[in-house]
Order: sequence, then C-alpha cells, then structure tokens
Amino acid sequence: MIPVEYLRIKEKVRQLARKSGITAIDSCYISLNLEAERPDWGLIGGIFYPNHLEEEMTSQEETLTKIADSLDIWLALVRANNVVASLRKKALSTKKIEDIRHYLDVQFVSSTATVNH
Repeated sequence: MIPVEYLRIKEKVRQLARKSGITAIDSCYISLNLEAERPDWGLIGGIFYPNHLEEEMTSQEETLTKIADSLDIWLALVRANNVVASLRKKALSTKKIEDIRHYLDVQFVSSTATVNH
C-alpha cells in the first residue's frame, strides 16, 4: 500500500515541475519508495518518461534535481522503455500488488509514447 504522504510528495513534484515550466511531467510516471533495508536513505524514486520526451526531460535534469532537493528526496530520470521488460518479469513472478502496479504504470508511459509518437 502506498502511504498518503508519498502521494502528496509525488503531486508536489508535479506542481513544482509545472511551475518551473516542465509541462512534460504530465506524461511521466513518478515512483517513490522507502527502501526497507536502508531507511536512512529517505525517499528515493524515479521519474519514468517516454522516449519522445528524452531530450526535454534530460534538459530539465538540473531543475528536477533542485525540486527533489527542496523536498528532501532523491529522484532519477528513467526512460520507461529501458526498464519495462525487467519490471514485467518481476511483476509476473511476484504476488506483491505494488510491483504489479509499478510495472503497469511504467508500461502505460512506455506504450502511450509508442502509440502517440
């Protein structure tokens, strides 16, 4: 289950990105997690983006890093197509709904890019 606080932080990332002029954030999936083995790391996550937004997202990496720092989280930019196969494999071999949902969200970002562009 995703804690409500994670959802608030994900929405705050979106709001701050939009304020900074990064409209492409609306086509991305943001994932946040607290590593059970390393709670001292704090919240870590990724912004999964479709292929056609790679140039725009990577050009905004510095701004996104500042946003993450202001929220005291660690975020990485991840091209959805690069990880969808491994996430699929993990989703098919698990009973954890979080892993399955994560795969489906990343797959959606990846497939909408393929269909629309």
